[in-house]
Amino acid sequence: MPEEIVFDNIEVNQVYEAAVLVRNLTKVPRHVRIEEPKAKSVFRCDYDMKGPIAPGLSLELLISFECNSIAEFHDVLIIKSEK
Repeated sequence: MPEEIVFDNIEVNQVYEAAVLVRNLTKVPRHVRIEEPKAKSVFRCDYDMKGPIAPGLSLELLISFECNSIAEFHDVLIIKSEK
């Protein structure tokens, strides 16, 4: 999982996306909780979580970015797991 996603050379009113996989490396199913980006007006995180992630499987997060002015934007996406 990347520590940082950078969208370079952005243009206004264009959607930029990056996929991030959250993989369960344990031997038991794990629940994860996603704390969405605070700047929801420019960043978005979409995912389809239907319960715990089974051992060896992953959850795909789709991070989207869209702005209506050129500036620097920063935000944080927090992924929490049991234990």
